Amino acid sequence: MSEHRESHSKIEIEPRADGFGARITGLRLADPLSKKSADLIREAWARYGVLVFPDQPLELEELEALTLSLGEFGTDPFIEPMAEHPHVLELRREPDEKAGNFGAGWHSDWSFQAHPPAGTLLHSKVVPPQGGDTLYADTHRAWEALSETMQSMLEGLRAVHSAALPYGPKGVFANDT
Repeated sequence: MSEHRESHSKIEIEPRADGFGARITGLRLADPLSKKSADLIREAWARYGVLVFPDQPLELEELEALTLSLGEFGTDPFIEPMAEHPHVLELRREPDEKAGNFGAGWHSDWSFQAHPPAGTLLHSKVVPPQGGDTLYADTHRAWEALSETMQSMLEGLRAVHSAALPYGPKGVFANDT
């Protein structure tokens, strides 16, 4: 963690030493966010890319309320949401499960959509003692680390992110149950 800290009333933002990601403490996410707190979180998110709020037990209704205080719900055309919570996707992995590991490769949530949501909120209820990690990549820093020659070769190129490979009729998940 960096020695640098920002503070807003009792909210503390601890950026990681490398500047990518920050830890936020001093508020209860289960309580409704004030406009000021929501704005502060959005500003920190824009600045640091990934935010971690440790020790925040949330009921699903509280997670949904938190989401709406930061932006609109997104949708996923391939994953069935929870019946009682149509904006919550449960990712559960049983110890004896043989299906492919959903989301195991590098990916960007919903970036294949024409209008993807601005971000994703993850809330872990049960985490295995080993594995189960979610890692993040700083694509801005990755671009900046490229040589000027490589940047100029890539400048102007466009990519299409499609969900066909994992979810299409012949996709990786086509035969998984």
